[in-house]
Amino acid sequence: MEVLLGLAGETSGRLLDLGTGTGAIALAFASERPGWQVLGIDRVPEAVALAESNARRLDIANARFLVSDWFSAVAQQRFALIAANPPYIDARDPHLAQGDVRFEPRSALVALESGLADLRHIAESAVDHLVPGGWLALEHGHDQAAAVRELLEARGYGDVASRRDLGGRSGSLSAEDRISVEGGALEGKRWLWYICSGNNSKCRHVCATEHQHLA
Repeated sequence: MEVLLGLAGETSGRLLDLGTGTGAIALAFASERPGWQVLGIDRVPEAVALAESNARRLDIANARFLVSDWFSAVAQQRFALIAANPPYIDARDPHLAQGDVRFEPRSALVALESGLADLRHIAESAVDHLVPGGWLALEHGHDQAAAVRELLEARGYGDVASRRDLGGRSGSLSAEDRISVEGGALEGKRWLWYICSGNNSKCRHVCATEHQHLA
């Protein structure tokens, strides 16, 4: 979350949270940046209803939620910051049978093309929804860094650089909960971020991320 807050340098702007789920990221960001307008979208109506309920319970007025298959409901709209938490696990990944992942819906975890299908779609589409100088944050698997970097560079995102997390992992940065929500939270997860900047005329700055469950 610190990375997202750091990218939001202006006092006002618009953030799009793709695959918002319970709204944890959207609501945490909105609570810390009251001058920003936050839109969380998810293709599952029940998830959107839960996120809306959390927003009401927490009395956060600058976040709203829509049912959408990625960018389908936000055509022609542009944002200063886009965060995305897509399915990125290969259907053959043995971790799907381990730990908490066993209890999560497969549709929220598994993607075609060895887990890269939704990441590819977002990387290809996000540039059309970012303001000049906007940022993109992508969550992806711990072993997908090179593939995601390729996707971003092929679409014109440039100068990909990495940070280290608190555990010393290359290309990563730990983020922490800012707010708890019903139906899910960020506890027990590590967020690993790639920070990118480039000179693309549509999108000068881009950020991609990777994520894994903590042991």
